[in-house]
Amino acid sequence: MLWFDGSISDDPRTGFDLRNRGLLLGDGLFETLVVTNGRAFMLDAHLDRLLAGAATLNIPVDRESLRRPVDDLTAALPDGGIIRLTLTRGAGPRGLRPPAHQQPTVFAAASAPWSPNPTAAEVRMATSRIRRNPSSPTSRYVALPLKAR
Repeated sequence: MLWFDGSISDDPRTGFDLRNRGLLLGDGLFETLVVTNGRAFMLDAHLDRLLAGAATLNIPVDRESLRRPVDDLTAALPDGGIIRLTLTRGAGPRGLRPPAHQQPTVFAAASAPWSPNPTAAEVRMATSRIRRNPSSPTSRYVALPLKAR
């Protein structure tokens, strides 16, 4: 199930501008939310984090533009599910420089049903000698924890 341009569809071939910088350059952000009991878990915290990332990357977006697809898909998931909310800078000309007049793209995908898998509790960890680049704005998003409200 997909949300794009204000409507929900089961057709995965929803129209998409092939000049979209999210598609071509990875110029965007996403959040993955769990839906249970008719609610997106910690929605405000997810939106706060997405808005903070958008501000860092100078992608102009308002909270309502991000909340609407989540609310619409949550209503369509009575038995719960997973929503991936994606924000991209939108279409732009060739090259790495962001367009002067940005029109961000917001879309979301949902899958259902979802239930916690108790067998997934075991985790194996490894260390890496590769260090993240502390001057890269995208390296900061990995370490931002969600805080319960």
